[in-house]
Amino acid sequence: MINRCSFLNHGHAKITNDHSRSLSRLSCSSRLDIQEKIEAVATKCCPKAAFQCCYDAIDFNQRLSCVDILERKRQETIECIQSELHGENDTMTAGIQHIGCCEAFKDDRTDPRSLCYETCKRMLKAPALKSSVKLFKIEQCRITNPLIHCFESCRVEQNLKISKGENTTEYVETERCAAFKKREDSEEEEEEEEEEASTPFLDHFKSFNLTEALVTFSDLVDLMLTFGIREVFRD
Repeated sequence: MINRCSFLNHGHAKITNDHSRSLSRLSCSSRLDIQEKIEAVATKCCPKAAFQCCYDAIDFNQRLSCVDILERKRQETIECIQSELHGENDTMTAGIQHIGCCEAFKDDRTDPRSLCYETCKRMLKAPALKSSVKLFKIEQCRITNPLIHCFESCRVEQNLKISKGENTTEYVETERCAAFKKREDSEEEEEEEEEEASTPFLDHFKSFNLTEALVTFSDLVDLMLTFGIREVFRD
């Protein structure tokens, strides 16, 4: 069996990013030790029926969505796994308890496919990822990402409440954050919609072809002059 430390020291592989360093307790361990650690964490944090699902979520760095874990128990399970792998303080930096802050990315007109919103939820539901990786992925969900500041403000406020033993509150969007979600042309579209909704009579009047009506009346007058009034209205 090749020892992981020896393998890395010989230059065949190199840990260069936060995610690779995230399993700090597992670094310099053999592959077997890592597998045993994952098994131990899955056994401790997950119900027996969901063991394999939990193991895979940890091993493949995926979000935890096991059907054998009740929804009300899922947050507790995710926190347990992240704490066992990276320490309890790591969950305070970025964890499942901050999932409400992902609302900062919701209903963003500049992100019609909700990529940042979905990325945020996926990262916070992936218990094997270290907090620094979660935050990096959320920030990098797009190159221009002004809403990250809204998410960060929410996360900091949530942590403050947790540290004081207070219940966390729902995400409250500020006018500044709401403005980031509007396209440049959205205000013009809203004004047009309001104008159309407030003038139904004008819309109906616009549909009336006055020119066509005048032409028809003019044709009638010509007929009357040409053939005489009695001829036009004769049975």
